[in-house]
Amino acid sequence: VVDDAIVVIENTHRLLHDHPHLSTTQAAKLAAGEVFIPVLAGTLTTVAPFVPLMFWPGIVGSFMFYLPVTLILTLGASLIVAFIMNPVFAVSFMEREEHLDKVETPKMSRGFLIGMGVLLAIALIGYAVGSTFTGNLFVTILVLCLLDKYVFVYLIAGFQRSILPRLQNGYGRLVELAVTGSIWRQVAIMSGLVVLFVVSIMAVGARKPKVDFFPSGDPKFIYTYLRMPVGTRVEVTDSVTRELEKRVYKVIGHNNPDVESVITNVAIGAGDPTEATAAGTSQSHLGKVGVAFKELSEQKGQATHIYMDKIREAVKGIPGAEVSVDQEASGPPQGKAVAIEVAGDDYPKLAALSKKVERYVDSLKIGGIEDLRSDLQDRNPEIGVNINRTRANREGISTAQIGSEVRTAIYGFEASKFKTPDDEYPIQVRYAKPYRDNVDAIVNAPLTFRDATGAVRQVPISSVADVNYGTTYGGIKRKDTKRLITISSNVLTGFTGPDV
Repeated sequence: VVDDAIVVIENTHRLLHDHPHLSTTQAAKLAAGEVFIPVLAGTLTTVAPFVPLMFWPGIVGSFMFYLPVTLILTLGASLIVAFIMNPVFAVSFMEREEHLDKVETPKMSRGFLIGMGVLLAIALIGYAVGSTFTGNLFVTILVLCLLDKYVFVYLIAGFQRSILPRLQNGYGRLVELAVTGSIWRQVAIMSGLVVLFVVSIMAVGARKPKVDFFPSGDPKFIYTYLRMPVGTRVEVTDSVTRELEKRVYKVIGHNNPDVESVITNVAIGAGDPTEATAAGTSQSHLGKVGVAFKELSEQKGQATHIYMDKIREAVKGIPGAEVSVDQEASGPPQGKAVAIEVAGDDYPKLAALSKKVERYVDSLKIGGIEDLRSDLQDRNPEIGVNINRTRANREGISTAQIGSEVRTAIYGFEASKFKTPDDEYPIQVRYAKPYRDNVDAIVNAPLTFRDATGAVRQVPISSVADVNYGTTYGGIKRKDTKRLITISSNVLTGFTGPDV
């Protein structure tokens, strides 16, 4: 951001002292014109690699868009400041003074003593009222002012008089060595640069550094997600979640000063945000235990990622439950670090293939994988009411009548509305809870209808429909019109997604 300004001001200073006949205004004008093209070219070469990032597609592109825009605007503003505002500042404040041959002995002025006294008084007041930060801050300012007046002035003069000319002369000789001489010297220098470039690439390949697109630091939140079989009663999920709570508390302790709160969700708000779940709806088979830590500056114990590793080990071994431990997401919304997608058209074959893939990857014992989990839901319990169309037609009953009666028994229907001055509320009529939770009571409920003669008749639903119990798919996901099953996992601490 300040490179352009430094170049312009340095060139103005050089012209002003190398050409005594030039005024400050003339030196500033000549200096800005002399370096305009090189500075503009340097700024454009810096901006150029970031322009394509503005057109990065997808969610990551939306997240990264602000980086190139901010950089381009900032460098553009620095260019304007360097060539419009800095020459004005140079004309206003720059003088032809060297301070190289000798340094005048600093004198203690009355204004300086008053300033130092004020700083010291503020520091003492800060210490007196218990504000150590304020006291230390103003003591530091006081010490820096004294050093600047009595020490730094000699160091700066010595640097400008002896060290800086040596650096400039050495750099000049190096540049002269690189750009002059025979053609063979130039070829040797360029060949050396190419070899150095190739060797650097080989060194990176041999070292194989860990790469993570959005590196994550110590977590502020640690979430333990529980997933039971679909259809599990909320009471059962709650009891298992309580067991998870106990195991989490064994790791973090009940009175840990670094922990701000521990919040548990069952059924509502318990889904993993990296998985496709029905947010805001009650899902009785899901549970979540969230641990919130204090800010890093307030923590006094061990690093929070150590707690996460210990919690992962503590929550293992709960029969019939899938448990995963993760931290808060950083960066744009994204899925699990490890994700294997199995796509196709025949869903039963796709489900079988995804299970084979999951077993195969498990058999490889790859380090860094927490626990492979498939989003395939093929065990959703289902109660089917199969209508016997022959018997229903014999009685003159339509499938819509039977379906409406079953739906009314379970969900009810809107009989009327209760109105108030501010709002209105639907009045739902349905079976009482003991009956709507009882399958036999529903299928034996009387179905009232008119037969072909117009007479009102009643028959039980079971006389025209059969009930069967089974399982079905909880949902089918598609990607580019292909049915999709994803096998995913978190990555353990010390590993990155690309490594795994």
